[in-house]
Amino acid sequence: MIGYLQGTVLAVGETSLTLLCGEVGYEVAVPGQVRGKAVVGERLHVWTHLAVREQGWELYGFFDRESRDLFRFVQKVPKVGAKTALAMLDVFRPAELLAAVVNEDVRALTAVPGIGKRTAELIVVELRDRIDQVPTAAGPVAEQSPMEAAVQALAGLGYALGEAREGVRRAIQSGLTDSDVEEIIRFVLTEQA
Repeated sequence: MIGYLQGTVLAVGETSLTLLCGEVGYEVAVPGQVRGKAVVGERLHVWTHLAVREQGWELYGFFDRESRDLFRFVQKVPKVGAKTALAMLDVFRPAELLAAVVNEDVRALTAVPGIGKRTAELIVVELRDRIDQVPTAAGPVAEQSPMEAAVQALAGLGYALGEAREGVRRAIQSGLTDSDVEEIIRFVLTEQA
């Protein structure tokens, strides 16, 4: 199984990119946030999911393991395949998607192309009681720690989850208390300026 790739971006398409790793170019279907930051000729890493089907193999890539794991998790819902799961991560960041499920926000889920009201309702019903089974969710979204809330807020501002966690760690090391979410976010934002 291919779980992670790091290489040079050869091409960026409408739904995928080609990543040169050694002497092999891998075509990887990726969400918009990955395509938006991919620059031809620059290095990039992605956490991957390999789907093996009769029609062929498909490789999906994500900036972080959390997105990849959520991509896998939502496909447990009937009528939600890889393309729909990828579209969900085009519209939502992982924390936003989990919040929509926990809050039973069917309307928000219908913003995803290919998801109608019935499918959105099915997603909520199938996942809301199993949200604690998401490898990235330490529990219901409403009960996350202040540090995780800061990480998710930074992710919502465009930081990769790894970058956000590292920034929060530096903020705590600088002497900020781990319960002051706004100060932590302010620290990370000003540190990057």
